[in-house]
Amino acid sequence: MPHESLEHLVKRAVVEALRGIPVPVWERIAPKDVIGLVYHTVSDDDLPHLKLYDYKNRAQFESDVVHARGNAVGYDDVANHRHRWTRMPANSVLFTFDDGLTECFHVIRPILRRHSVPAIFFVNTNFLDDRETFFETTLSLCLGRIETIDEKRAEDILAALVPNPVDPTRPTGSAELGRNRLRDARARIPPSHVHQRLALWLLGFEEDGRGEIDQAWKLLGPDVAAGPSRRTCMTTAEVKQLAAEGFVIGSHGETHLPMQRLDARALEERIVSSCETVRGLSGQKRVPFAFPYTGLGIDRGILADILRRNPFIDLLFDTQDLTRDAEFMVHRICADRPPVDGGGATNLPLLMRTAWSRRSAWYRARK
Repeated sequence: MPHESLEHLVKRAVVEALRGIPVPVWERIAPKDVIGLVYHTVSDDDLPHLKLYDYKNRAQFESDVVHARGNAVGYDDVANHRHRWTRMPANSVLFTFDDGLTECFHVIRPILRRHSVPAIFFVNTNFLDDRETFFETTLSLCLGRIETIDEKRAEDILAALVPNPVDPTRPTGSAELGRNRLRDARARIPPSHVHQRLALWLLGFEEDGRGEIDQAWKLLGPDVAAGPSRRTCMTTAEVKQLAAEGFVIGSHGETHLPMQRLDARALEERIVSSCETVRGLSGQKRVPFAFPYTGLGIDRGILADILRRNPFIDLLFDTQDLTRDAEFMVHRICADRPPVDGGGATNLPLLMRTAWSRRSAWYRARK
């Protein structure tokens, strides 16, 4: 392994030093109005249909809730503060959950209710009642099969999926996305070149590569009709119950399509349609919206126009930690990753210190 350059060593030392600054110090020198936390699921089980990221177990998540509950606020507190109608304590914490997975109702909800902590649940409206299967679910099932097949089978499947020479009429995925996903995935892909290449090829696709992903599952699956062995997303009735119990329901889109690929008109249609569905389910006057993956790169002027034309759509949510942005945009820290030691203690202080250590967080937000 080559020696690290002096510059790299210095940068790493500085980052580690910044991460070591206690949260109360950061709260004083760079206070935020709200610290958003985003989770996707919580489970004690190994979920075969959720292999693209790690998640906390019940004890770890409850430790997070107990740690933050003294500073926890609800969506209305944040919205009214951002609209300059009311004041809110600095460094308040807002719990949010993306994708509308079934564990939101059966695992997360009871813990939040036990500790009287409010939250927002952002749902993909087409996935409710498992009417459509999230493409990441199919990707995860494919990874599970790649873990078990021999090298010859993997080679045959790869040849069927990636013809040689490559067909220019067929979509191709992102090699960088594939590498990033494989690095973070909860998968034990065999080390052979063909297994790795097959996994990387599949993981390079997003929702618009659904046809390629479905073809791979037909080749990999033990049964063409097979799918998840359990419900993956909440039902409409469960979402309505969450709303009746005082939780806020937000939209995460109709599906999980990255919205940077849409023109202004299509972007507005997607946001408005999904938010109207959520408004009908929840009975809320205001509906927040969280971008699938990220809203990075989407023109804030276009978003401001969409909000002005559709006043029932309220604050927008993204995932860039503590980055400064437009007043209508709330950024969140991803809190899914469990503690390194696997124990039950909260790792929220570490996640917050890491977010504050980035230069994008070095500003004082309005209290």
